[in-house]
Amino acid sequence: MELSAFGWNIRLRLLRARENYRIHASLNRKITPQLKQLGSDDILIDKKYLRINVGGGKNHPKVDGWSIVDLRSTADYNVNLEKDQLPFDDNSIGVIFCSHTLEHINPHRLAHVLREFNRVLIPGGVLRVAVPDIELAIKHYVNKDRDFFENADVSPLSRELPIGGLLASWFYSSRLEEATVVGKGEGHVHCFDYDYMKYWLEKFNFTNVERSSYRNSKVPELRGIEFDRYEDESLFAEAIKPTRH
Repeated sequence: MELSAFGWNIRLRLLRARENYRIHASLNRKITPQLKQLGSDDILIDKKYLRINVGGGKNHPKVDGWSIVDLRSTADYNVNLEKDQLPFDDNSIGVIFCSHTLEHINPHRLAHVLREFNRVLIPGGVLRVAVPDIELAIKHYVNKDRDFFENADVSPLSRELPIGGLLASWFYSSRLEEATVVGKGEGHVHCFDYDYMKYWLEKFNFTNVERSSYRNSKVPELRGIEFDRYEDESLFAEAIKPTRH
């Protein structure tokens, strides 16, 4: 059956639209070959890029494709984040996971750490951070919720302290004496709510900064039990290194 002139016109339009879509998709792959989207939320990073778990030397399991960066001897790379450069080339890391570590970085050294994160991440690479949520702690303090502090992983000088003393360890850790022990690092010297974390990430050229939640990363591989911890006391955030400056 022959197509009418109208039918041929419709067919040609469909063929052109399909070809334009193919060209557009090809151009997008050339611009950011390392960043693949699944639907509107999930992000897949090419497996050829290394992933690093920064600060994961304390009981984090080994995961294929991941290296642990920490002061502890259990790490794959022993690094003092406050002083050292990360031992990776520019634009070489696909994903950085950093859990309950940035609160141990002195405020005047945090800029160095975030510059290093941005330097080693590939364009389109993802940074996921988790820290004690100071806003949440203050809310529980105001509500005189002692159980929250007694059950939290943040260790006070003594569990018998008044609730104000329990809160104090979220700001400035009572375990600072461990800084003299090789491989221990310092206790808490910094604290964050979401807006303050977002400020730091955007200041050092991270984009798409978003608040996240426990085991709800945009990177599917980060949703496993090997990563997020401390569900009831943590602030989770994710950000992306921009593909273009």
